[in-house]
Amino acid sequence: MQDRLEIARAEIFRGRQHRLVFLALEEMAYMVSEITKNVNKSIEQTKDGKTLTLREVSRSLKWLAKRSYAECLNPTQKQGVKGIVYRLSSKGKQIKKIMP
Repeated sequence: MQDRLEIARAEIFRGRQHRLVFLALEEMAYMVSEITKNVNKSIEQTKDGKTLTLREVSRSLKWLAKRSYAECLNPTQKQGVKGIVYRLSSKGKQIKKIMP
């Protein structure tokens, strides 16, 4: 079980955008625009390069949700419309627990 979580963590951290978006996710649900603001705030604080656009964050959230690291609370909502809400999944919470 621990090995699978480590492999999943490595998969997420392979890409900068996926890593930043995953780290910004929490148990509480947030809209994509709120997650984008949180990601860009952390980028500016750490001087971790270029900020991310709403489209990039949305794409990363879809990627994370497809792999069960995040979950969309209103998946029937049409994509591209305001109000899409994501939060950390139970698998994502387990991965965050093993992070240093």
